[in-house]
Amino acid sequence: MKRVFLLFAVTRVVLFLVAAAPPLVEPCERFRVAVDGPPGVFEEQIVPWSKSDTGERYNLTQIRWLDAFTHMDARYYLSIGAFSYRLGEDGAIPKEAGFFPGYPLAVRVVARGLEIVSGVAHRPDPVRRTLWLVAALLVAQGALLLAALSLQRLVAAIAGEDVGVAAAAVLLLNPFAFFGSAMLSESLFLFLSIECLRRAHRREFALAAVFGAVAALTRPIGAALVVPLLAASFERRSDRRETIGDACAFALVPAGAALVPAWHGIALGAPFAYAEIQRQYGHGAFPDFRGVVELLGIFGPTPLDTARNVIQVVGLVAAVASLVALRNRAREGRFPWFLVVWGATALAVPLLSGHVISLPRYVFGAFPVFIGAVYLLPRSRGALVAVGVVAMILQVAAFMVFAKAWPLFI
Repeated sequence: MKRVFLLFAVTRVVLFLVAAAPPLVEPCERFRVAVDGPPGVFEEQIVPWSKSDTGERYNLTQIRWLDAFTHMDARYYLSIGAFSYRLGEDGAIPKEAGFFPGYPLAVRVVARGLEIVSGVAHRPDPVRRTLWLVAALLVAQGALLLAALSLQRLVAAIAGEDVGVAAAAVLLLNPFAFFGSAMLSESLFLFLSIECLRRAHRREFALAAVFGAVAALTRPIGAALVVPLLAASFERRSDRRETIGDACAFALVPAGAALVPAWHGIALGAPFAYAEIQRQYGHGAFPDFRGVVELLGIFGPTPLDTARNVIQVVGLVAAVASLVALRNRAREGRFPWFLVVWGATALAVPLLSGHVISLPRYVFGAFPVFIGAVYLLPRSRGALVAVGVVAMILQVAAFMVFAKAWPLFI
């Protein structure tokens, strides 16, 4: 456990130092226009969190190391946490409806606590806004640490302490791990899904269902945790009749996701608002193979699109190879099959949901990939250190793309 704490501290300090460093290039044009441009220009990039009461646009904060973690969907999550779901002035369904509320609710709880402790609840908006950003960062970082510790405990119980630490190291060092530090739902969902299946491995199925329900409230794919939970029940129960009772408990998982349309129905008068917003992003019928075809086509309309596709395909190939390695261990009886089931499900559902964007985020959410990757690593200590250093360098480079708003991952 100490090694996991140390690795977490070192890798996150490196990212914070990068976040605080001056930008090497100017931020990409579309973000600069979105924040500072005239009304109507790239209006889809502007959400309630980034507007004052008078409509004036501003950056979330001028504190560079904080602002570096707020790109992509962070503004939407912050808006949900601060204002819940609200109809637009013209009665239109807001884009926030396309995001689940688990992470924003956690941020709201922490932010309110910070406001009470610091006594800034009624101070000017910029002060409160910064406090909320700190809360969002604390939730993300805390959830990432808990995810690493939970993964280490799960794998250690199956394959030994060293393999458990190695799996946690892969989680923290892999090139996509910077998503776990961003003000996004990734790290919270990762922790909840790991803990859900860790509890299932311990035959604590009722508690596993609770974690699964909260995971389903955090990200829609969390509802699919029912699949590995059922597989775990079949594997871990000696009496198959007990699986019937487990299945009843597992109904709590999709119920967590069902709270979202209920909330949207009350707040927006549109219980299917999530599906409507997702269709705008190209996510329609399931399964939809168009996104996979476009991704595997590699070549996009611009060099940046091509580079993004190459990175995403490389990440997908690495994830599949890791999952195959885990499957081979499962066939040998060294790992439970429900982990392989969840890894395959967590990769397949996003791939078949339509337009594939930011595939590295989906790969990062499929935690069995980290376990399988351990068995693809070299065994010599020197080679392992070299691989870890290279992986962290790639993570820093990817974070710079994310943090400085360069257009590669947008």
